[in-house]
Amino acid sequence: MRKVTMVFVALLLIVSPVAADTIYIWTDENGVKRFSNQLPEGVEDYETEQGASLDGEGGERPEFDRMIEEVKQQNRQSDIEREEEAARRKAEAERKAKEEKEARIAAERARLQEQIDALNNRALSPTFTQGMRDHQIRQIQEQIDALK
Repeated sequence: MRKVTMVFVALLLIVSPVAADTIYIWTDENGVKRFSNQLPEGVEDYETEQGASLDGEGGERPEFDRMIEEVKQQNRQSDIEREEEAARRKAEAERKAKEEKEARIAAERARLQEQIDALNNRALSPTFTQGMRDHQIRQIQEQIDALK
């Protein structure tokens, strides 16, 4: 018996907004379009839609169906805009990551080139021969080539 009563109350709650004479329409602070059969609290900018009579055999209201279709269309447009914004943010993040990577490579290349210049300016001695210089420069040049 308790379940039957709960189902009946739930059905009344579902059916009561559909049978309302006036439908209030407003957009909340998150940009979501809202509908109610009661005057919204704290909302100054709202529209009303009159729908006292039910048309058709199925008890449908063309105004309500039109409003629902408009909301669905607005939601689809919002979804498209969110997807485009997400794609734009992703592309921007990828572009920034690429620029940062190129900047790190350029800095490392400049640091290694400074080492080559220092080796070329270093005087030869019995403990630092031309062969040693060439070998170290070759190793650094390999590191520069690996940065590409």
